Amino acid sequence: MMSSNGHFLRVARQESDNTNTQTHGAQASGHVEPYVLRRSMLTDKDFETMEWHDVQVHAIAMASEFPRQVELLLDLDYILKWVDPTPPQEYYNFWLAPATLVFENASDLNIRLQTEQLECQIDELKREEQIASGGVPIWHWTLSLHQGEISFQAIGYKQYFRRSPIFHKKPHLGRDERGGISFSRDLSS
Repeated sequence: MMSSNGHFLRVARQESDNTNTQTHGAQASGHVEPYVLRRSMLTDKDFETMEWHDVQVHAIAMASEFPRQVELLLDLDYILKWVDPTPPQEYYNFWLAPATLVFENASDLNIRLQTEQLECQIDELKREEQIASGGVPIWHWTLSLHQGEISFQAIGYKQYFRRSPIFHKKPHLGRDERGGISFSRDLSS
């Protein structure tokens, strides 16, 4: 199993920016230092410092107002930090936040998904630079899932955090805890 997400911490965990945090299922022993979001939106420029391993996808949407705007949207619980277990605990805890991941100018979508319980977790997100017609650079994205794969082309992404980080014993939130399914791009609390 993966330990902590140290790369992302360099981007997101800095001095306080007055963003509130919530704790659910706090560790029985010891104090848990609050996780503070420094920015409510990350982009493909942050790709090298982000990690999506075991991130729960709650919903997928396609929004097309061709040719002006074509987007692939994912509603997910982004794991900001894996918290090592404190003995006698055996399992990781997590700082996570509901987020909307929006891939811009998406095309050539291919989805292969096999799941009995309609669950979907990301294993990894890969990208490969390609040159589209007219010499315009574009990325080929492969979203490897534990239950299949989603591949497509897009010029980039923006990931919008919709809530302050929540400390949780699982790597995903229940529907009520996260405020239901949403593709909002606003930080609401």
